[in-house]
Amino acid sequence: PNQDPRPQPTAPVGHRTARTLRNRDDIDQFQLLLERLAADIAPDEMAQLKRHCGVPAGRAEKMKDNGELMQWLVRTNKINPDNVSYLGIRLYCIKRRDLVNKLRRYEQDRGIPEEFRTSDVESSTSSAGSDETFLESVVDHPQRNNTQSTPKYRIALVFALLSLFTLILLW
Repeated sequence: PNQDPRPQPTAPVGHRTARTLRNRDDIDQFQLLLERLAADIAPDEMAQLKRHCGVPAGRAEKMKDNGELMQWLVRTNKINPDNVSYLGIRLYCIKRRDLVNKLRRYEQDRGIPEEFRTSDVESSTSSAGSDETFLESVVDHPQRNNTQSTPKYRIALVFALLSLFTLILLW
């Protein structure tokens, strides 16, 4: 009887859930969350966050305030009211666990199923049994991925240099 005649927006195509936005309050809560997150991020952290989010350099330079990054994430479908895990992982990368926890509370309040929520960075541990959290084990660690120290790499490098030297001498 007293229903809004306008069609209700749905999640983007290919989104992990088929939930529909219930009302305008859902969008307002999402915008309020983004505004609060933007206000809590320092300028140097925002520069790191832009890099982690893959904002093109020219675009990043044109962003005048933190809110513009949040809106860019929405426009590029990296986040939406039902899926903020992308932002949560990036906030963790810049060591802002407090903001990750805000995102998790938002997800809980919205009733988003656990499997679609931002990972709980405090309690997840790596399979190696260390004190390292799950996301720390996922984030690229140059110390671990330094292939220059492996014997195979050294052998290949020596072989390539010898081949190059031989080609120069024969030329």
